[in-house]
Amino acid sequence: MEIEIRAFVDSLDKIESNLRKLNAKFDSEEHIIDYYFCKKGFNSFDQVKMGKSGSYGLRIRKTDDKLELNCKVLEKHEDHNAFIEHEIIVSDFDKMKLILEKIGFKVFCVLDKKRKTYKIDDCSINLEDIKGFK
Repeated sequence: MEIEIRAFVDSLDKIESNLRKLNAKFDSEEHIIDYYFCKKGFNSFDQVKMGKSGSYGLRIRKTDDKLELNCKVLEKHEDHNAFIEHEIIVSDFDKMKLILEKIGFKVFCVLDKKRKTYKIDDCSINLEDIKGFK
């Protein structure tokens, strides 16, 4: 199980400085592009949002060195901190996108981000600079 806590911050530099003070170790940096899919008939975030137990987020993720299909399933009603995550490596973005389109999905949004990962003990802290988010 993956537990995520998300927050918008004013300064990633300040967060990185605080992480170093806590002896967090820099682990990696990568460029990530997430293509989120929804049912073809959906046209708003209200239709796509995950709220009910069993609702899901479906995406294709491109990174510097891999391509994967990922589905996060919400476990508890309105609890966006814990998901069951399923993923598989795929070899061809265009073919995977075509398969999803043929079974009734479309690209709903694209997130382009730079991620820096720090580690403290068994925890990973991801700092993301997402294009277009301020």
